[in-house]
Amino acid sequence: MDFISILFWLTLNVYHEARGEDQIDQIAVAHVTLNRARKENETVKEVVLKPYQFSWVHTQPWMPKELPALIECFQSSVIAISGLDFTGGATHYHEKRVKPYWAKSKYRVNTFGAHHFYTDIKLLKATKFKRMVPLGPKGKKKSKEKMIAKK
Repeated sequence: MDFISILFWLTLNVYHEARGEDQIDQIAVAHVTLNRARKENETVKEVVLKPYQFSWVHTQPWMPKELPALIECFQSSVIAISGLDFTGGATHYHEKRVKPYWAKSKYRVNTFGAHHFYTDIKLLKATKFKRMVPLGPKGKKKSKEKMIAKK
């Protein structure tokens, strides 16, 4: 997939998922999309259009209506593509105000703006993030004793 296509689909996804949020939240949403593409060995377009992944794909018109917001999302997408992933390898996220069924099977690795960010248990154990505090499936912090015992 060429750079323009990646940027187009990433910007469109950030626009529909996080426009109006702080830039850090928008960049984190972009990283989730990029992380999924890497993990699943798919293009960004395939990740975005996959059924039941991003609700905007199936529920609203794709054409952005707010040009300033689109430009901001474009900038956030460029930063995500050219920068390091600061989400802890997150592959999922949701708005704080909702509680999706799938969150119980993931580890919450961070919160940016209006979204909680998660990773798979396997991915969390396979990578070493020194400053990240693992959260249990219910979002509760594990005790230091349990974390040390697992090392």
